[in-house]
Amino acid sequence: MTRILSLDDCAEIVDLISLILTRAGYDHTGTTDNYDALSILRSEPIDLFTQDLMRPDMDGWTFYELIKSDAALCHIPVLIISAKSQSIDKILGLQVCQVDGYLTKPFGPQELLEAIAEILQRHSKPLPTEEDKARARMRRETELRRRAQLIQEISGSLPNVKLEGDAAIVYGQRSQYKVALDTGSVVRLPNQQHICIASRLCSRAPQLCLPFEEAGAASERIISTILMLSADQNIRDETILQQLKGQ
Repeated sequence: MTRILSLDDCAEIVDLISLILTRAGYDHTGTTDNYDALSILRSEPIDLFTQDLMRPDMDGWTFYELIKSDAALCHIPVLIISAKSQSIDKILGLQVCQVDGYLTKPFGPQELLEAIAEILQRHSKPLPTEEDKARARMRRETELRRRAQLIQEISGSLPNVKLEGDAAIVYGQRSQYKVALDTGSVVRLPNQQHICIASRLCSRAPQLCLPFEEAGAASERIISTILMLSADQNIRDETILQQLKGQ
């Protein structure tokens, strides 16, 4: 199975890329840490590496040059992902001969898949087979069932959280919310207004205390969001309050 590693300082972007690629049948690993990414690149067989440019701890081009200057890593194709197309335009004149491909944020699922497929084909790397895609669907269904089971456990002690298909419905004091179990995206009900939770919730939001041991990072973030929305009366951030009120 084709293995892809992604590095981005935004965990939500890593989750989005992982969702798109695993659905397409790729074996995907994502991280927000430079040293973690470098360790994986050096210890595991990676067919393609995606990385962003704008990171607080190390400039993306510095990390890119680090990979390309390493004899053991320079053969790995790299897809650059940038939040600012201007930064790409200014630098591509110097880097165009080395860059395997690039995308600018925001990007759609098909754009990402096409960019990756083009790079893999150019480097004679295998694309996902129908068997890979079938296994990916099974893994996703298994993960959704597991998250649904965890939500049922939580709803036993939180009567304002209910499971509805592949989503959790949260009845907060300020509003009602629908949280998708596959992506963690939040929709405010009944007006279907999208809101951004991100990490701007105040520190008084309830801590994540999971009654289970085998929960992945993505599951923890989704369940943490559900728990925070269930106690939305404790949110003190004015921006979040306005979003929750639909202002």
